[in-house]
Amino acid sequence: MRGTRYLWLKDPSRPSPPERSWSPGRQRLSYLEGLNLRISRAYLLKEQFRHLWQQRSRHDAAAFLEHCITMAMESQLRPLHEFASLLSRHREGVLAYFELPIDNGLVEAINASAKAISIRARGYRSPVVFSTLLLHCLGGLKTPTFVHKFA
Repeated sequence: MRGTRYLWLKDPSRPSPPERSWSPGRQRLSYLEGLNLRISRAYLLKEQFRHLWQQRSRHDAAAFLEHCITMAMESQLRPLHEFASLLSRHREGVLAYFELPIDNGLVEAINASAKAISIRARGYRSPVVFSTLLLHCLGGLKTPTFVHKFA
């Protein structure tokens, strides 16, 4: 099992450029899947759950989500039980995506940029200076140069 972490985490539908359809990593993953280990069961359930986002309607997604929750609860794996209970608690929020398919990726990217701007300066004297710099950086403008005058 040593050195297989990224085999389990990698998205099989998106191989890296030098990787071909039947690479040594894929062969090793196929071998490990055949051993019927607990991690291989978790991997298969993870890959099955990824198909939730391809469902065409809220009704289909609700049925698929219920199936995923049932399979996770029957897996006898505690982390999957916890994940299934999390999905059960947030079922309506997950299914809301199928009515209005938007996510918060853009907001997270802006937040990360704002945090990087704040870290770069190691703090600002006033919120006005920080908001000005945010508007300049996130608006695609050049960073203003402040000229100090000494008397």
